[in-house]
Amino acid sequence: DVALRHVHTILIKERHYTWTDSRPEAGIEKKRVQQETRVNAKEKGKEGRERTILDYLNELSKLQSIKVKSYGNSYEDRKLTLLEISTGGAETRPVIFIDGGIHGQEWISVAQVLYIIYSLAELQGNQQMIEAVDWVLVPVVNPDGYEYTQKTVSVFVLIINFIESLKLSFYTILKDRMWRKTRSKGTKCIGVDANQNFPYHWHSSGSNQDECKDTYSGPAPLSEPETKFLSEVLNSYKNRLNLYISFHSPAQAILYPWGSIPEMPKNMQALHHLAVLIEKTIAAMQGTAYKIGSSYNVLGPLAGSSRDWVFGYLNVKYSYIIELPSGGRKKFDLPPDKILSVVQETLLVDEDEVLRSAKTIMASGLLPAGSGDVKLSVTLVSSVDGDDGEVIGDRIVVLAVMHVSDDEKADLSIVAILDYLNELSKLEWINVKTYGNSYEKRNLTLVEIFSGDEDDEDERPVIFVDGGMHGQEWISVAQVLYIIHCLSEEEKNKYMAENVVWVLVPVVNPDGYEFTQNNDRLWRKTRSKGRNCIGVDINQNFPHHWQGSGSSKDECSDNYSGPVPLSELESRYLSEALESYKGRMALYLSFHSPALSILYPWGYTPELPPHVYQLHEVVLMVQSSIEAVRGTIYKMGTSYSVLGPLAGCSRDWVYGFLKVRLSFMVDLPSGGSKKIDLPPDKISEVVEEMFVGVREFHAYVLHSVKASEDRLPLTSKVAWICWYASVVICRFIFQIY
Repeated sequence: DVALRHVHTILIKERHYTWTDSRPEAGIEKKRVQQETRVNAKEKGKEGRERTILDYLNELSKLQSIKVKSYGNSYEDRKLTLLEISTGGAETRPVIFIDGGIHGQEWISVAQVLYIIYSLAELQGNQQMIEAVDWVLVPVVNPDGYEYTQKTVSVFVLIINFIESLKLSFYTILKDRMWRKTRSKGTKCIGVDANQNFPYHWHSSGSNQDECKDTYSGPAPLSEPETKFLSEVLNSYKNRLNLYISFHSPAQAILYPWGSIPEMPKNMQALHHLAVLIEKTIAAMQGTAYKIGSSYNVLGPLAGSSRDWVFGYLNVKYSYIIELPSGGRKKFDLPPDKILSVVQETLLVDEDEVLRSAKTIMASGLLPAGSGDVKLSVTLVSSVDGDDGEVIGDRIVVLAVMHVSDDEKADLSIVAILDYLNELSKLEWINVKTYGNSYEKRNLTLVEIFSGDEDDEDERPVIFVDGGMHGQEWISVAQVLYIIHCLSEEEKNKYMAENVVWVLVPVVNPDGYEFTQNNDRLWRKTRSKGRNCIGVDINQNFPHHWQGSGSSKDECSDNYSGPVPLSELESRYLSEALESYKGRMALYLSFHSPALSILYPWGYTPELPPHVYQLHEVVLMVQSSIEAVRGTIYKMGTSYSVLGPLAGCSRDWVYGFLKVRLSFMVDLPSGGSKKIDLPPDKISEVVEEMFVGVREFHAYVLHSVKASEDRLPLTSKVAWICWYASVVICRFIFQIY
C-alpha cells in the first residue's frame, strides 16, 4: 500500500482504535463501471461530466457501507454531493474528510477524489482502511465552475476580408478551460475564489478585493453557497474530524497551515512528519517528489483557505492542501496516462485491477486528453586623503551592476572586484586574504572585517557570507560586495563589526563567473575538465549526503555533483576556509538566485532539522524586516520543502558537519528575460533591502552571544557547588576508612 495507508495507520494509533471485520462482501461489476463512467460530452449535453459523476456516486450508494448525501445547492442550483463510507461504529469513529474541485480548472483534483472513492468502495485490498475510520468525500466542491470549464459553445465568426467577399466560418470552442472561481454574479464580474472565502484571516495577505480577479475573496466570508454549505458539513463532523485533505493542482506540493502568515503552526512537527511519510511513499512508486511545508513558505500567502479554517477554527490536528502535478500545455491538462499515474501514486495501491479500472473511470471519460546583453561590472569611484592613501568613508562606491551595450567594452569584473578589495585592505579593520586558487589559477579571495580591540579577535563569533557559487548568479556577487561596502564604509554600520568578525567571499567560483561575462551568460558550474563535459555544480559537491536526491551523475548536466566530494578546487578551499572558523562560526549565509527564498536545512531530505524552531524564528525576523522596506515577501522553509531536493550543498555541510546551528541559503529575486538579469534600479533595491535582513541576522547572533554570557555566572555557581560537594563526599569517605 502507499501513502493513504500511512495516514490511516497514524490516525488509528493516535485514537487507539482496533479493527473489526465488518465490511460486507460487496462489489460492482467491472462491466457496469465501464458503462456508467464512460463520458460522451456530446450525448450528455448541458449536464456533461458533473451529471456522470453523480450517476456514479448514486450507483455506489447501493452498497451497504456507502451513503450519498446532498448537503446543499450551488449558485446555479446544482446539487452539492458528498459520499460517506462507514462500516459501523454508530457515528463514533474518527473521520477523514477529503474534497476536490474547489477550483473549476483543476480537473485532476476531481479525478483524485473519485479514484479514492473507487478504491475504498470497490477494491477488497483496501478493506482495513474503512474498518476503524469513517470517510467523507466531496468530489466537486464547485460544480458550477467545474461544469463551466467543460462546456462548449457554437459561435459564428465573421471574417471580413477587404479583397474577397464576406466569409462565414463555424467554430466549436471551449467556453473557458481556465475558469477558476464560482459562478455567482457580482456587481461587475462573475465568481469568487472559493478557497479564499472561508472565515479565517479572510481578506488578508494574498487575497484580492477586485471581483474581476481570479483570486477575489468575495464580498464577505462564506458569501458563496458552495463555501457556506461546505463549512456547515465540515462543522457537523467537528468532534470526530481527525484529518482534512483538500486536493488542488498544479504545484506538486503537500502543504500544511498557515497560508495567511509565515509563522509555523504549533504542531508543525506532527504535520510535517505525516507529510514526509506521504511524500516518501509517493516517491517510492515512480520517483515523483512533492514539496513539503507550510503553504505560505512554499507557495506564498493564501488567506481564507478551507485548510486553515479547518485547522484554526475546527481545531483539526491534521489539515492539508495537496497540490497535484501539472501537465499539458496549460498545466491543467494532463494526458490520460499521466492522470492515471498521478491519482494512483498519490493515494492508492498498485494492483493490475486498479490500472484497468482506473483507465475506465478516469482516462476514458471524466478527463479529456487533454536589447544588448547585461554585463556585470564593478565600478570604482575612489578618492584618497593624503599621501598614505587612506580611503575616506563613502568615496569608494560599489555600483555592482550596470548595463553595457553590444558595442561597449565591459570592465573585467573579477579584476575590478579584486582591485576594490585591495583598496579596502588599506583600512586597519579589514584583512583581504587569498585562501586558494581556482582551476584556472584565479585567486580565491576573502575579506575579514572587524573593529575594536584586536586582542579578542580570535574569540569573537564569526559570521561567514559567500556569493558567486554559480557563475550566472551575478546578483549574489553584488549582494556580498554591497555588504562589504556597508560594513567597511558606512559609519552607521560600524557597530556591526565591533562584537563579531565578518568573513565574506564575494566570488566562490571566479572561473564560472568570468566565463559568463564573455562567453555563456547562463553558465553555472566550475570550469574543470571532465571526460566528456566541463564543470561541476559546486553547491552539490560538498561531502554531506553527496550525490543524494536532486543530484546528477551526468557530467554534462548543470547539476552534476562531481566525480567525488570536494573534487573542485573551489569547493575544497572553501571547505577548508570554513573549517578554520569551526569553533567560532555563529552564522553562515550563502547567497544565490533567483528563487526569492530564505532556506534552512535540509536539502537532501524532507525531514526537519533538529533546530527547526530556532531556524524558522530567525528567518521570520529577517523576512519581516525585509518586507517592511518595500513589501518584498521571501518564501521560507527547508530547502527541500520550498525548492525540492538538493544534496551536497554548502549550507547542509556547514550545519551537519561543522555543527553551525544558524546556516542558511538566501535565494535573491529574479528579473529580466532570463530571470537572472535584473536592471540596475532593481539590483540596488534588492541589495539594499537584503542588507536590512543582514542587520537582523547580526542582531540575532549578538542576542544569542549575550544570552550565553548571561548564563555564565549560573554555570560558575553550579561548578562551584559540584566542586564543594565533591570535597564533602571525599571527606566523608576518608572518615569512614
